[in-house]
Amino acid sequence: MRFSLPKHEFVDYRIRQLGYYQSIRHHYKPFLLSDIGNVIREKIADDKRFQDLVSDDRWILFGSLNLQSYVMSVAEWYIYSCNEFGFEFTDQKLDEYFERDQNTAERILWVTGIELKDTLHITDSIKIVPIKDMPITDDKIFYDSYPQMDMPFYQFPKAAIVGSYTYPKTRKENEEVKYEGTSKFELLMVAYAISLIDDIVCAPYLMTNYLIGLPSLVTGGGGTYYKEFHFNDNISEIDGSQLKIIQICYNRLINIEANFRENMISSIRRLMLSKCASDAKDKILDMCIALEMLLLNDNNNSVQLSLSFRLRGALLLGESNKEREDVYATLKQIYSIRSKIAHSGILSNKAAEIERIHKNQNKYIILAAKIIKKILLDGFPDWNRLLLNR
Repeated sequence: MRFSLPKHEFVDYRIRQLGYYQSIRHHYKPFLLSDIGNVIREKIADDKRFQDLVSDDRWILFGSLNLQSYVMSVAEWYIYSCNEFGFEFTDQKLDEYFERDQNTAERILWVTGIELKDTLHITDSIKIVPIKDMPITDDKIFYDSYPQMDMPFYQFPKAAIVGSYTYPKTRKENEEVKYEGTSKFELLMVAYAISLIDDIVCAPYLMTNYLIGLPSLVTGGGGTYYKEFHFNDNISEIDGSQLKIIQICYNRLINIEANFRENMISSIRRLMLSKCASDAKDKILDMCIALEMLLLNDNNNSVQLSLSFRLRGALLLGESNKEREDVYATLKQIYSIRSKIAHSGILSNKAAEIERIHKNQNKYIILAAKIIKKILLDGFPDWNRLLLNR
């Protein structure tokens, strides 16, 4: 059985994301303030299970909502859910919420740059999920509407990195709340690990969360936007064949030594910015910064930067003389272009040279990713020993 209320319709997706769930609330507000709404609010407020939650001067942890707005919000959800899914479904979800000891929420990092057909499990608690398999939330509905938008220059997420965490349902005033489970940092490190694969970039778009067990109208949304990556127009398909290297890189990033962590994470972030950049100058500069953070990490006196840059990269990555010569030559090209941009603001004065740079951009990116990944997995080398051993 359902309410026989007019269902919400939303067809204009050419507005900012907040518009979807705000439009739902606007649609159901008259019903919330009607006799039906009064009955439902009283039902929730008078429920002994609800009263038990707030006994002993405890506050319900439901975002920043106070007790009164909590009742209003749950009533709003109840009307919406009954109308969309039926009374039986809605009462079951409400019962499940009251019966469990803790809240369980999904932490979601929406990402651009990748798509996949099937869910990939990175750990027992973290997975990469295609948008088609994500639970119904306002975020998913908005991003799924992308083909309907007249915004060809802008990419919205087609996948998300998902984990879960738990927290108490109530707390006393000034009581510290303990959150257990997947952290924001862990989800970000999955995106960073994926971005070490050749020319693939998994760019963070939005970090958000939703309470599991209730539809998303009043249980989450919003969060942190990563605006520096928003104009990423890359898209690559990932699958199970890349799972092992993603897991290896992720585990290394999570367990990285403290004195190594900041350099490495900053370097990968710069690599990701380079991969996202549409302008060749920005791409080269960010790529070089990423490499310099690692290849020149101990060069405090700026001695022979260009030579150290290409020599260290060649010795680190090359297994044979031929490989070392190729890496050395490519890094020399990259550093030369970087110097030209930094000192004159242009790639080159010659059209043929500019064309060559554009043609080789992916080659440069893949080499940079290999060097960073090598140092991540093997640790910072002793540069003097590496040089002398050759």
